Amino acid sequence: MQQLTNIQGMQKSLQDVEPFVSDDSEPVAQALGVLDHAIAIHQSWKQQLLAAVTAKDQLDVTTIQRDDCCVLGQWIHGAGCRQIYGSSPDFVGLLKRHKEFHVVAGIVATAINGGEYANAEKMLGERTQFAYASIDVSVAIMKLKMSVAG
Repeated sequence: MQQLTNIQGMQKSLQDVEPFVSDDSEPVAQALGVLDHAIAIHQSWKQQLLAAVTAKDQLDVTTIQRDDCCVLGQWIHGAGCRQIYGSSPDFVGLLKRHKEFHVVAGIVATAINGGEYANAEKMLGERTQFAYASIDVSVAIMKLKMSVAG
């Protein structure tokens, strides 16, 4: 199954984003590094999915729809992160919005894999479930970032 390199690259581990964060970072520095990286990555999904439509790629829907495979997902589902930020309303909001984003991205990827290219492109337009999920996750990331930074 062919995958877009950039979408595949979004499913990295925390250790793979060394320029953004390292395991021995203090918790606040690590959080800020992951959140900065996550904003950029999650905002690029639309372009990557549109590129998959154009190339008629087959995507790994199972991985795309999981919210624990990307760097942000690994971080928010990690025990240390939950221990530090788990009681924060901004953290709880991010968990919800991030999961919703990946569910919607999985729906678009399913359409692409099914050859429904016009429908997939329409799903990625303005005022769509994907557009709102993308905005919502970006806002949730920024809210937690402001909370963490104090």
